[in-house]
Amino acid sequence: MKNKTKWVMGIVVVVIVLITIGLIVPSEEVKTTIRELIVPSEEVKPTLTVETPYSRIYTGSGDNVLNIEKNKFVYAFNITGNESGDVFSVQGYDKNGKETAFFIMATEYYSGTTYDPKMDTVMLKITATGEWTVEVMNW
Repeated sequence: MKNKTKWVMGIVVVVIVLITIGLIVPSEEVKTTIRELIVPSEEVKPTLTVETPYSRIYTGSGDNVLNIEKNKFVYAFNITGNESGDVFSVQGYDKNGKETAFFIMATEYYSGTTYDPKMDTVMLKITATGEWTVEVMNW
């Protein structure tokens, strides 16, 4: 059995060498079949699905309550406001009205980014005297 295997392997090697040096030339039918296996007859276009960055910007003035639109990614809050230097705070609440986090409390101008560690905030209570901006964005 070993001799037969060696004999078959020897023939395969000889055929490969002969094809390589050009003494045995495959027919056009074989070339076409090989080409069809390598290059598909129909053009295949890849499909690329990209999640776009998420960002929602809310602006206002004075005290307000925002129902925020959550996304499926980890998100953060970029908050600015309180140019007047009064009390400025942003508190988060979940869908049951329970406080999730006290995101900021400032008595000077504030500009910064914070996030909800539990990712369950759906409402923000803003206490402010002047204008403010809250951006909900991917982290």
